[in-house]
Amino acid sequence: MEYTIEHLSVELLEKDAEKYLEVLVYLEKNVSIDEIKVKLNEKSSMAWYGNHLFALVKLVGSLNKGSRDLNCNSDSFLGAGLPDGIQEGLAITILNKIVTLGVDLNDTDYYDDTILEVVNDTGNLTYRDKNNEQFKQKVREYYSS
Repeated sequence: MEYTIEHLSVELLEKDAEKYLEVLVYLEKNVSIDEIKVKLNEKSSMAWYGNHLFALVKLVGSLNKGSRDLNCNSDSFLGAGLPDGIQEGLAITILNKIVTLGVDLNDTDYYDDTILEVVNDTGNLTYRDKNNEQFKQKVREYYSS
């Protein structure tokens, strides 16, 4: 299958993380790294105007109990329809790939939060509290390097 840069989206990441990785790998071989970098760093309203890394952080692991108990519909927020989240091993593979391809680790979102603040946050509706510790640690390592 052939992909274009338009196939790489936060929506795809939420819907099908394996396909998102497949698109990334394809694009790495077939388009310029600069073009991929621009796409990875675009500000998505779905990710609170953060880049693709912000979206990934919001999708890895199990959604906290409070948010699960609200019975939000899948359109309520990024990941609401994915209560168990993206599997941690797959997420780390995606993380490694997007870092290699130039996602901005120092970017901020709409609230001026850094990726480290989002990773460490446990007080908002969308935080994920289980099955993501190795992923979070890897993000922290990248952020501090």
